[in-house]
Amino acid sequence: MTQASIGDWISFFGTSDVGFYFSQDQMGADLSADPWAIGEKYLEKSHLRCVKNVKTPTMTMHSFENYKSPLEQGLQFYTAPQYLGKESELILLKGSHALLFGGNPKAKTERLKHIVRWFNKYLKQ
Repeated sequence: MTQASIGDWISFFGTSDVGFYFSQDQMGADLSADPWAIGEKYLEKSHLRCVKNVKTPTMTMHSFENYKSPLEQGLQFYTAPQYLGKESELILLKGSHALLFGGNPKAKTERLKHIVRWFNKYLKQ
């Protein structure tokens, strides 16, 4: 299960409100370096690059108003296993990146119900 994840560091760089500095920081790159010059490093660290190896059913949870990890990141990570015929599910919730750590109680409850349902479905007790 992934929540508000970064699937592709290259597109994250240009779509996130923190992408222009967070990406380079996370890649261990010189912040003054041209991000396109280290594009291969971004690709190497992107989850989409290894989605073909995923064997576990995957739930991708994202929120519509997430500007830290934009919606397109979740959509890309959901689309990739779908394209490869792997079992996956997409949950889109109202709210921002803060939904994962706070947010309104109704939205938080909805998020937690999806998590419990997913784990109950796939974890044998």
